This record gives sequence, structure tokens and C-alpha cells, in this order.
Amino acid sequence: MLEKYFGPNDQKIENKLWIYFFAIVSINLIFKSCHIGYSSYWYDEIISLKSAYEDFGHIKHVSEWDNNPPFYYYCLSVWVKLFNDSEFCTRLLSAIFSSFVGGVLFIFVNKHFNKGTAIISSFLFLSSNFLFYYAHESRGYSLILLMVLVSTYIFFETKDKQTL
Repeated sequence: MLEKYFGPNDQKIENKLWIYFFAIVSINLIFKSCHIGYSSYWYDEIISLKSAYEDFGHIKHVSEWDNNPPFYYYCLSVWVKLFNDSEFCTRLLSAIFSSFVGGVLFIFVNKHFNKGTAIISSFLFLSSNFLFYYAHESRGYSLILLMVLVSTYIFFETKDKQTL
């Protein structure tokens, strides 16, 4: 009985599923951008912003003293130069990364289970208070989560191709 809902998916990625992907990313972004710029920067967000204002070659050297990898600071540096350094704009980058996590999660779960399970897991991701809170910080947490999920997806794709 539960095999229907949690069993492997016979229909892998199809064109209609990209509509779900973009809908999930859009809904995540709408919810996560609400009230994103109402609070002031935390101390660690100021450190991120200071690192983003360094020269591109100097960002890696500065991030050696930080626990987070420098790729987020490179992304934030480009983002701040394109837009501005207000609380809303800098935190929006993390909200965008977090929104794409919901979409990639949908694609990953749909491939390995089915569409119903993928929608439920994306909804649970959206409703997580912990992940919602960290999507509102100008830190690399959302980017790290996105990279972990993408690398897990690539790992399973590579593993599936090797077993065939």
C-alpha cells in the first residue's frame, strides 16, 4: 500500500516537473523574502560583508581565518557590486540560495521516490523554522546546504551510472 507513495519513481525528470521546480523555488523565495530586511546586521554578517568588500584576490586570504569557505564571499562580493549592501539585498542572496535548495530537493526526491513524496519533502523544507531562520542571514549557510544537496545528487547520478 505504501509502495505507491514511497516506491521508486517510474517517471524520472520530465518537462512538467520543471514547472513544479520553478513553482517551489518561487514560493520559497516569496516566503523567505518577507521581513528579511527588518532587523539590523548581526556581528557575523558584518564580518561577511567586510570580507565581501576586500579585493577579489584578498578574499581567500581573509577567509583563512574564518570557518566558512571563501566561495560565499566571492558570490557576495559580486552581489554587493551589482546591487547594494542594504540588509535586504545582502540577505536576499542567502534566501535565493535557500530557495534553490527547495527546488533541487524536489528534483532529487522525485528521481529517487515519486512526485508526491517530493512535494511533501519540499513543503517540509519550506516549513522548517530552523532553515527559515538561517535563510535570513548574510552568511554561507544556505550556499553550503545547496552545495551539499547538489553534490549528493551528482554522487547518486554517478553511482547509478556505474551500476548499469
